[in-house]
Formats: sequence, structure tokens, C-alpha cells
Amino acid sequence: MSKKLLLSLFLVFVVSLPVMPGPVLADGPLNEPPPPPGYNQPAGNLAPVLGPNAIVDPQNRAESSTFYQTGYPVPASVTIGWTGNHTTCDPGATSQAFQEATLQRVNYFRNMAGLPSVILSVDVNLQTQLQAAALMMSVNKSLSHNPPTSWKCYSADGVSGAASNLALGEIGWGAVNLHMQDAGGAPNILGHRRWILYPHFQEMISGDVPGGTDSLPAGALKVYIAGPRPTPRDEFVAWPPPGYVPYQVVFPNWSFSYPGANFSGATISMTRNGASLDVTNLNSHTVDVGENTLGWTPKLGLGVFDPWPKPKVDTVYTVNITNVIINGSPRNFSYQVIIFDPATDGSQTIYLPLISK
Repeated sequence: MSKKLLLSLFLVFVVSLPVMPGPVLADGPLNEPPPPPGYNQPAGNLAPVLGPNAIVDPQNRAESSTFYQTGYPVPASVTIGWTGNHTTCDPGATSQAFQEATLQRVNYFRNMAGLPSVILSVDVNLQTQLQAAALMMSVNKSLSHNPPTSWKCYSADGVSGAASNLALGEIGWGAVNLHMQDAGGAPNILGHRRWILYPHFQEMISGDVPGGTDSLPAGALKVYIAGPRPTPRDEFVAWPPPGYVPYQVVFPNWSFSYPGANFSGATISMTRNGASLDVTNLNSHTVDVGENTLGWTPKLGLGVFDPWPKPKVDTVYTVNITNVIINGSPRNFSYQVIIFDPATDGSQTIYLPLISK
């Protein structure tokens, strides 16, 4: 399996990535600007693929399994339908079905994390900018949030669109998975994941360009337009979330987000089927992208780029987080993640649901 690399970028840096032997990510901008003056909220003619209230209850194994099997896969019939041209620097457009499939993948992760769906943006100007940015990344086979004027297919639209989550080597829903995996770079800053799972965001839009003879697939994704914070299903936002989670969408880096939380003195302990499990790469990030987040990696011998192994039976991981300072007072959190294979019925495993705050 090809390695997936994340390079953390901040706005004060200008970085171009060399061509890597696999999909590559670059962090999105650190502060989401407000909507432009005169921006009109979409009329709702493009409904969320999974519905506005499709928040699944992962405590129910069958519900989580069904949700994965119906809300996660993209039909083989969905194609990018790109109308552009690498040679003439035409960023083109992608098919409606491709855009909706990308939205579906974003909403799968949001709904599983206990957040409402976002809708597909109808901002034509932003769509043009993201397409132009994806084209520049594709033909230059590199990523930059501030592309130099020397780049092939350089454009003002592309520079504006580069202020987004960028991926090279994957597009559409595949790039969404890379953003959620968020491997590499500084341990567990997880800017891409926090961007997708930011509760306040209401809309999504992406620009995508396929690879060519001398170019690579590239994508630029924005989840944006912040509204009032909805109440998450679990109060906090975690990935993987409490409950039954298909192993296919579990990644080596785990995270726990809570608005305004101070994680500087927090500790984490974990068990696997009741046996103690060490953690590594413990790291808190409390500014810039999304809500304050604590990230860590269960010490299982997995590299951050590795897929989660398929479990032979449902496996119960208990997460205990202590001394999280919220509004000046310490809080403890405990929850269980049951990693399972949705192709099995789980008859071998019995567990007692646990989520405490």
C-alpha cells in the first residue's frame, strides 16, 4: 500500500512539496474567513445526500453497520466527468454526481461523529477558484497554499482556491479519507480532520482534477460557512466516535475535541478488551483550526499511514481522559469504541455500553 504523507503548513510559510510516491496532503488555512459581503445562503435546492438529521447511533451495531454499507460506498457508476484540459490550463468542472459523492463521504464522517450534515455549496465563484487551484496542483505535481507565479497554469483564481485543504494523488471522496486519516507532519495536530468535523460548518465545496500524462490527480476541499454550534450527539466530538465503528474507517491517530477545553494537564489511558494499552504521540492543539483537540495514537505497532487491521471479533477499546479543564473546572471523560467488521454479525462479542462525562 502506498504511503500517505501529511505536511503541516502555516500561513506564514510558503512550501511546495516534492512529488511523493503516494497521495499527499497540505493543511488548510488556519482561520476561516467570514462569508463575503452580499453572500446569500443557498435556498436548499441541493439537499444533503444523507439528509440533514442523519446522525447515526453507533451504540447500535446493526445501525452502524447499515449506515456504513449504505452511506459510505460510492457507486462505480459515479465518474468525475471533468470538462477541463491540462494542456490548455482549462480547470473545467466536475459532474454533479461526483460532487454529491464527495459530499456523501464528508457527511458519513460527520454523521458518525454525531454532527449534522453539511450541504453542497452553490457558490459558483468559489467552485471556479477551487477547480483552478486543483489544476495548478495537478500540473505542477506539487502542493502550495501560496503558489508561485512561475507555476504552470498559474492564475489569480487558483491562488484564491489554494486557501483550502489540498490533496495530491487522490480526489473527491478518496481525498476526504486522507483528510480524516491525517497522517504525518507534526503528531496529532489533525488540522484536516478537525476542519471536516468542525460542528459549526454548514456547507462543503470541492475542486477536483484527474491525473494525466504528465500530471497527478489533485483536489481542493472547503467545509465552511460557520453557523451556530449544534449540540453534538456525545457532547464532545471524537474520532473514532463512541460505539461500534467499522474498522475500515478507523485510523492510527485518534482524537477528542471539546470547545474551549484546556488539555495541557490531561492524561489518557486505554484498554483493549480490558487489557491495558499504552498510547503515544499525545498532543493537544487549542488554536487555529476547528475546536480544541487532544490527539494520540494507541500503541499497537501501527504506523500512522497504515490501515486499521480487520478484527477477527468485535474489539472493545475503552478511552479514559482525565483532568480536562473546561470553564475552569476539571472534567473526566470515558467512552468505548467497539471496532468491528460490518461483514460479520458480531455474535461472539458481548459488551456493556459505556459513555460518561
